[in-house]
Amino acid sequence: MSNLIVSGLTTITTFHLFEGVQDLFDDVKKLMCWLHHSLPENKFVRGLIYAASAILLGRCVPFILRRTEFFAYFDREIFYFHRSCNKEEVLKFKKELFRCFRLDKEHGLPLYADKKLVILDINIGGGANLSYYPLSANIIGTDFDESSESKLLNNILINDFESVKFFCTRMEELSCLSDESVSCVVSFHSLCSVRNKSRALAEIKRVLLPGGKLFFIEHTLEKYRFSSQWFWQKNFALSLFFVQCCAIQIENEIPKAGFSNYSYKEYCVDMTKSCGPLKSLSPHVYGYAVK
Repeated sequence: MSNLIVSGLTTITTFHLFEGVQDLFDDVKKLMCWLHHSLPENKFVRGLIYAASAILLGRCVPFILRRTEFFAYFDREIFYFHRSCNKEEVLKFKKELFRCFRLDKEHGLPLYADKKLVILDINIGGGANLSYYPLSANIIGTDFDESSESKLLNNILINDFESVKFFCTRMEELSCLSDESVSCVVSFHSLCSVRNKSRALAEIKRVLLPGGKLFFIEHTLEKYRFSSQWFWQKNFALSLFFVQCCAIQIENEIPKAGFSNYSYKEYCVDMTKSCGPLKSLSPHVYGYAVK
């Protein structure tokens, strides 16, 4: 008897569920018909509207399904790219920028009150840049991702330094640091994630000692319109925005912050083997600015 009742309830539930789906389908069909008849009679204009709607719908799919394993993969890859990119070209950029650290006493950077070299590493992640720093330096790492602290503490290189501090904060909110207390600031793939870039650069300048340097490696916007890279960036701009990556021509923003000396180079990192939004991160600028 109980089996009969359960079977009956299952049948009724399934029937009502099917009816609900059918009603929803009919409502959507009526809506689409109404939209179709509301469009201009010109077939070319209708085609453009349909094409634009299809593109918009396609771009919305990653946000609707972003928690699924397939789309979450891109979130992780983009996060990894910004915190610990190991592209061969990017590693060359780092070696070129940090060649002043090869001879500890000839780096030419100002020292803080206790005669120490103080390095502020923005969005330090797990400490991918530690191997480039002099062991006598005091390291200050910041990141808006709380999990970076545990990753940094697990880095085997951290014990080689006399002092390593971590603050969970954003680049535009460096109130944890006093004025003119840092010898240099390292910003690798970080300026794209700040909400207010002018404020972030003003904070960097505030904490730097006179004569201190901002070392940066950032991906930037493609300058040539309608190139393949330009199309990739336009296509994935919204996807990158949702993972807190808003690339701009940062090489134009840094001089506005009032640094006394500024030098940078442009380079396109090879991203041909990458897929999805990562393809749009190829154009790069790297260099330094002096307070």
